[in-house]
Amino acid sequence: MINYKAINILKGLTKKEILRFEKFLLSPFYNNNKKLLLLYNYLRKFYPEFDSSSFTKENIYRHVFGNDIFSDENLRKLFSDFYKLGEKYLVTLNLEKNKFDYDRYLLDELDWRKIDNIFLSKFKEKEKQFEKSEFNYQTFYYDYLMKWQIVSFHLDRGEQYKITGDVFERTEQLIFYFLSDLFISLNDIDVNKNTFNYNPKINLPEKFIELLDLESLYQYIRDNNFKNKDLFSMYYNLFLMNKNRTDESYFFELKDQLEKNFEKLSIRSKMHFILRMISMCNRYINLNKSTKFHEIKLDLYDKILKYKLYKTNQNYFRSDLFLNLFIEYISYKNTSDAELFFKENIKSISPAHIYKLQSLCSALLLFEEGKFLESLEICSRINTNLLTVKIILRKLLLKIFYEVKDYDGNKDEIKNFRQFISNSKLLNETHKSSLQNFIKLFNDLVNLKNDPEDEFLNYTLKSNTEHIIDTSDRDWFRNKISELN
Repeated sequence: MINYKAINILKGLTKKEILRFEKFLLSPFYNNNKKLLLLYNYLRKFYPEFDSSSFTKENIYRHVFGNDIFSDENLRKLFSDFYKLGEKYLVTLNLEKNKFDYDRYLLDELDWRKIDNIFLSKFKEKEKQFEKSEFNYQTFYYDYLMKWQIVSFHLDRGEQYKITGDVFERTEQLIFYFLSDLFISLNDIDVNKNTFNYNPKINLPEKFIELLDLESLYQYIRDNNFKNKDLFSMYYNLFLMNKNRTDESYFFELKDQLEKNFEKLSIRSKMHFILRMISMCNRYINLNKSTKFHEIKLDLYDKILKYKLYKTNQNYFRSDLFLNLFIEYISYKNTSDAELFFKENIKSISPAHIYKLQSLCSALLLFEEGKFLESLEICSRINTNLLTVKIILRKLLLKIFYEVKDYDGNKDEIKNFRQFISNSKLLNETHKSSLQNFIKLFNDLVNLKNDPEDEFLNYTLKSNTEHIIDTSDRDWFRNKISELN
């Protein structure tokens, strides 16, 4: 197998981008080596997998160098040059997508070359565009950089009297950016603690927050007129919501802020807040709080659909999010709504995953309708490496075998499930523990079915069922226990 870094770059390009790469290579400003163009034309034939039996070093060399004697060193050098151009191409693509950075670098050049009239005109134009742009917490940082550019411009020209307001605003935006990013980081630290049990003795971010009088600082911000302070408040309340999980007031305050500022936010920021609020809804639901959190969670999912926040960089519906939404619709709406969601959105899934998700969703719908054998038939045909699909599929198989009273099938599937959990390198320890707990509960359910008079097992199973995070699993266990009682 050929393993050059340049090939990895080509694999990461979309079809449209790999076609544009040819124009990039044809530009004498970037490339004057015709052999690199020959190399590109040959490599493109094998995109995107690059796994054909005819894809060999010798064949590549013959296409580029003709009948010259094969030299591995010459080929490595050629691929090295090709990789460097690939790097430049990626940077160019990034600048095309990020107008702010493009303009910032342009202003730096205009400033350095003392082209003052164009600099000032371009800066004003950039300011107007910036004010209309969608917001995310990095907007604070970009605003800081803009203010720094104009401050630096006037300082170099001895015009300090023109920058007094900019100096203050630059510092304010930097503080908002730092704190917003810190709040997000502290939430990520908390997730790593819970998921990977990673809790170092020295924790500078948490110590910093502990020593900072955040309440007084936030009160000062609220009492004064600062640019974008309402948007900063959202990141602060997100931090408070995660820190004070038993207090619903922070959740509802953030919910109100999200409603008021939703249209101002970028797609990434909308998704950031929604996913964290969905996670908190799951927590409250798991604590058996009122059904209002079911309704709020569905409203948040509806927002994801309405504003098309679900798409990946390739403009496809994320497979894991698609399945979560589908299962939520089954659990909290009905099979008709789930089926409608499926029909309207399945075409937005990556072509590589459509068949697998289509089969799994069909099996889930048939299961909900009580057509267990038909569901089993579809499950038996699903072959996938998608982790989310694998887990849902294995749980579904156990439930089907239980429903049709195939206890030998249950035993085999439990054995396969345990092997999968043990061998998977993609599952972290917390996830493994959760799946192992599912298997234990399932075994207890089978034992209770064999001995429904066992009061201790009945009580233990009921109690442990309430700690299942996945609502669809928890509801199924509740129903089966209720049937036995």
